[in-house]
Amino acid sequence: MTELETDLLDALKLVRSMVGAPHDFTIADIWNAQQQADEVIARAEDEDAGVTG
Repeated sequence: MTELETDLLDALKLVRSMVGAPHDFTIADIWNAQQQADEVIARAEDEDAGVTG
């Protein structure tokens, strides 16, 4: 599994845990999940475009 796939899996697990959990997470938790997802999406788009970093 590539680093990108691992990060995507981690992000999906985080989202899944938030959806299925009681609403005890904070706005900061949601913000952090969004930031993590944005970073993974950006890397996936760069990888798709052939950008290496």
